[in-house]
Amino acid sequence: MRLLSWNVNGLRSIVRNGFWEWLQADSPDVLCLQEIRIQPEQLTEEMRLDGGYHVAWNCGQRKGYSGVATLSRERPLAVQHGFGEGRFDDEGRVLLTEHPGFTLVNLSLIHISEPTRPY
Repeated sequence: MRLLSWNVNGLRSIVRNGFWEWLQADSPDVLCLQEIRIQPEQLTEEMRLDGGYHVAWNCGQRKGYSGVATLSRERPLAVQHGFGEGRFDDEGRVLLTEHPGFTLVNLSLIHISEPTRPY
């Protein structure tokens, strides 16, 4: 099984630059995309093509910011959007998909600022 992960820095950009052709040629079993930076309602018809993949999305609340998508040849057994913690989940940075024999975590980096501790 081939699993690929790619921080795309915007779905619009990769689609304009031949993403669907690359995906068909490379043909991974599962592809994790991070920083897709788009909401489902902003997807054009060209972006909605799935190339025979099942697509799970987790988009951030803020338009044009963060978001992850997992494309898989086989339909996931289950999909979970986030960890259940708003400060992480609101940005659409976590997507869990369950597959036969494994659970995949598609995660975009999360920055957590810790309070300064006096010593």
